Amino acid sequence: RSSLQDVRQVLSSTQRSAARPGDLEGLIDGVRRSGHLVESTVVGRPQPLPPELEVVAYRVLQEMLTNALKHGRRGTPVVVERHWPDPTAPLGSDTLRLEVRNVADEPVETMPIATARAASTGRGLDGMRRRLEAVGGRFDVRRRSDGDAVTFTVTAWVPVRPVAA
Repeated sequence: RSSLQDVRQVLSSTQRSAARPGDLEGLIDGVRRSGHLVESTVVGRPQPLPPELEVVAYRVLQEMLTNALKHGRRGTPVVVERHWPDPTAPLGSDTLRLEVRNVADEPVETMPIATARAASTGRGLDGMRRRLEAVGGRFDVRRRSDGDAVTFTVTAWVPVRPVAA
């Protein structure tokens, strides 16, 4: 219950504090302000996204952080990486890669990731996958044994340009 209350507090504080949907740094800062450890790295130069992609990136990162806080081990940091494409590279990637890693709260077997589905709320793993696929993005979830701990890595690839119809 306390974990769920923490997640609700983070969500409500980040929704109030975010200046705009694309403010990924503001979202991460909101999680930190609520007392959670977050290690954040930015690779490449952040660039403006079209409004519809900005909203997708924000909502997906928000859900990734929510899941990491809800299911992660207290006292261990959530690791967030944002990899921006190099716009000058001739064959450079056209996606922003968002990655969130955390240590799972309990190192026991859980529901297989492939079958983990949320109700049709637009949240959870399935909601993130659908949101990303709708704009031409991708989504991946990995569970790994890391010594005595189990870690989860959620990766989202958000296009930096709208997909042509």
